[in-house]
Amino acid sequence: MSQQPGQLHDDFLTQMKFDYAWRYFSLHARQRVTMFNFFLLGSGVLGNACVLLLREQLDWQAGVVAAIGFFVSLVAIGLDVRNNQLVRLGEEALRRVERDHLILVGKNPPEYAILTLDRCQEQSSEKHKRILKWLLKHKVSIRSVEGIVAIVYLGAALYSFGVLGFFYPTFIGRFYS
Repeated sequence: MSQQPGQLHDDFLTQMKFDYAWRYFSLHARQRVTMFNFFLLGSGVLGNACVLLLREQLDWQAGVVAAIGFFVSLVAIGLDVRNNQLVRLGEEALRRVERDHLILVGKNPPEYAILTLDRCQEQSSEKHKRILKWLLKHKVSIRSVEGIVAIVYLGAALYSFGVLGFFYPTFIGRFYS
């Protein structure tokens, strides 16, 4: 069985396409997870600083730290949105490589065409399964955590600057007793 003159060249190009798409996807997926881990670490440090400053009755300083935490949370959400877009671009490039080089025309995708199979299952699954799958997506869980942290920091900042002063007797009294 001899190879056609252009077949070796086509195999090399296919491998290059796959390697390029995989590296692009892998870079941005890893970058997204790393950024979220740093966000969690930084949020813990800022949150701890905010609580310690409130305990020492340094409300203005605690408000500044909470405002910084709120701003960092918003930036993290924005970066996650962009990273998610870049990961999707990588997934789409990998799907194209699967479609063009792994799947025969008119046939069901083979079990190793993972992204294509995942999309087919997603489109054909029942509504309650699609909702559950959506809730378990990284973008939903990561942005939910970042959004909740942003709301907590916003509340802490407003409280520290006296905007939410009506909580003072019940909430802060627990810190000082």
